[in-house]
Amino acid sequence: MKSRSPQAEEGMLSQSGFDGKGTASFAPPTSQFKASSSSSEEERGEKMEFTAGYTDGELAGDIVRPYINGAKNLIGGMAGEIDGADITSTTKSGPSFPNDGTFDWRVSLETTGRSGWIVQAVEAEARVQDANGNDVHPVFPKRLWEAWAVDSKGKVTPGINGYNDRWAHDKMGKTEGHWVITSKCYFIKTDPKKLGFKVGGAKPSHDLLSTLTEPKGLGTAKLYRYAQGGWDTTIPQPYNDGSAGP
Repeated sequence: MKSRSPQAEEGMLSQSGFDGKGTASFAPPTSQFKASSSSSEEERGEKMEFTAGYTDGELAGDIVRPYINGAKNLIGGMAGEIDGADITSTTKSGPSFPNDGTFDWRVSLETTGRSGWIVQAVEAEARVQDANGNDVHPVFPKRLWEAWAVDSKGKVTPGINGYNDRWAHDKMGKTEGHWVITSKCYFIKTDPKKLGFKVGGAKPSHDLLSTLTEPKGLGTAKLYRYAQGGWDTTIPQPYNDGSAGP
């Protein structure tokens, strides 16, 4: 979700929120977390159901989500064939889930559309708790929209090192929990600036045109993406696992 110069590549993962360039750094460093003061079982809710960073409901959702996205992409693909503006993505690296709780996934975006824009609508959510069961609240926007330009030959910009979009997050410290990022990609002919997009509109998107306000007239989504994971770095043998696609 972001566009960056090569010089700006260093330190991306320390950014909070969606790290521009297609770089969605959904979770900020733990120094940017805010922990609640209470840790009673009632206030921790499903705390007692955790298994290696997952609740039963989260685990079930992670199993089902790839199938739901697959069905949506079939519909999006058919819509793309009709209007000539299909959108696909190709994984360039990852998705990786090291046991320190980090995550990294980089993709290129392709489209059969010409002379327009790819707009990606992204939503993120996370449940994080520290070793004492206190709720920890990540600081990141739950929804944002960002855009890449598509020229007359179908080239998508900006991009860097062969990829257009990067979803990633930093080490999670001594915490456990679960996170989900989902997105929908649209192809439009209207200049995003006319829809309220601007560089810095959604701070985490850095130098991409972006906004935190839902734009109108995006049409039918052509590509659905997701990434999800559960981790526990509070235990002697840390755990981190998840999936992403397409």
